[in-house]
Amino acid sequence: MHKDETAIKSVADISGKRIGVGQGSTYETYLAKTLILPGGKPVAFPFHDVVAVPGDETVNFRNLALGPGLRLDAIIADLATAKSNIATTHAVKIVGDALYAEPNDIVTDKGDPEWDAELVRVVKELRADGTLGRISRKWFDTDITQDDS
Repeated sequence: MHKDETAIKSVADISGKRIGVGQGSTYETYLAKTLILPGGKPVAFPFHDVVAVPGDETVNFRNLALGPGLRLDAIIADLATAKSNIATTHAVKIVGDALYAEPNDIVTDKGDPEWDAELVRVVKELRADGTLGRISRKWFDTDITQDDS
């Protein structure tokens, strides 16, 4: 939310507020209370009557940077996007804990099981020796490769 916002201290406080989300994102389905993460923990929805404002995330962050409650009351976005916009605008802050964890996948064309097996091997090796975590911390300032679900 905007750095001067004081009324929102947790996700429960977004009830009745205008919340920016990336159009077509899981954050949009989260606010609609329809998000289901296959194989993950059940997702909690401790809010009501939220007005989702789907759009381009960059525009949403610029709108939020104008001031608390002017165009948006808060934004729900991934940690890397939020941190990048904090560094760019110096006008927003992160409040509360992560709402849920989404799995990330590598997608390949069908029909090449040897290639798929090699990708699995390399990712496991990079995770085991800590390289994947170091790359994540370098670029995202946190280890997004850990499954918190």
